[in-house]
Amino acid sequence: MSSLTDTANTVKRVGVVGVIGAVAVGVIIVTLIGAIAVKNKYFPAKPEAVELSKFGKITPINFLSQTNIDPAKLNFQIETVSGDLGTTPPNEKVFKFVVQSPAILGLENAKATAEKMGFVSEPQNVEGVVYQWIDEVTGRVLTYNIVSKNFNIESERIFSPEYVSVPPPGNEAAIKIAKSWLNQNNLFQKDFDESKIVTRPIKVEVTRLKEALSLSEANYVEVSFRRENINEIPVVEPSVSGLVSILVTGNAGRESIAQVNYKYNQVDQETYSHYPLITSEEAFAKLKSGEGKVISSPVVSGTVFIRKVYLAYYLSDFDDEYLQPVVVFDSLDGFVGVSPAIKDDQFEPESVNQSKKTQPTQNPR
Repeated sequence: MSSLTDTANTVKRVGVVGVIGAVAVGVIIVTLIGAIAVKNKYFPAKPEAVELSKFGKITPINFLSQTNIDPAKLNFQIETVSGDLGTTPPNEKVFKFVVQSPAILGLENAKATAEKMGFVSEPQNVEGVVYQWIDEVTGRVLTYNIVSKNFNIESERIFSPEYVSVPPPGNEAAIKIAKSWLNQNNLFQKDFDESKIVTRPIKVEVTRLKEALSLSEANYVEVSFRRENINEIPVVEPSVSGLVSILVTGNAGRESIAQVNYKYNQVDQETYSHYPLITSEEAFAKLKSGEGKVISSPVVSGTVFIRKVYLAYYLSDFDDEYLQPVVVFDSLDGFVGVSPAIKDDQFEPESVNQSKKTQPTQNPR
């Protein structure tokens, strides 16, 4: 019996010691967490040192393809959750675009691509490296840059009765048709974010296209493909349609694709440099003074409520050399405006960079 009693006492002592040990460990952990919190509050770690402006002075973003919205006619009111414009980080990455070099067989490769799209006629040189094909059957015109491989497909038939009278497919069906067309022509890029594919109902008004209020009154469905986030930062584009968009009809086969705008410049995410940023207040002042760009707005004059302010990368419809951050001002109900985020002293003087501003690469928006 004594041995059983001794064993029971030993177990009790071990249990007590275990409880004391667990409590001690808990106290130590809580103390460490508290000490770390105090240290971080009163002695915060210095931000990681980065080398700034390794590219030197860079060319500003080209915002020349302005909308017809004059920000001076808008009355902006701030309605963010915090009640202010928030803060921008001290600096952010600027990336280089991959530079496309002319290929010896550039025209021959372009002919093969055009043939896959249904253009079998001999191309005509429009200007420099830009060629044009005409499909006599459908009346579509392909304008193609044989270096950048950016292009558009247009046709006056989009206003004709045989197109307009056929009801468009539903949104999901239109996405499937547009994505299939891109895949068939090896044009669906790995950095397209499928969760960001956007559709818009489009209707014909005499000789122009306009966004419809609903699919029931639309003649087409526009499908736009957007980029995935870069460096965990969203990407914005210069128009609601985006740089890669396809106008889908209710017709079958080749006739299902009425119009295509395709401008894709690859970002070299391994080649970058940090650049210092202005404050969100400074960026807002630039937007109001016309130094940025109004991407979309439900009104041309009147009050616009800014409900969200954030940093994004701006994909220009011009051939810019760098992918740069912008500050985005969003009403969350139709208004989106952007302005440059990089400090002015990091840009080339206007007299130098003015000569570098070129028109969009044969891909009008």
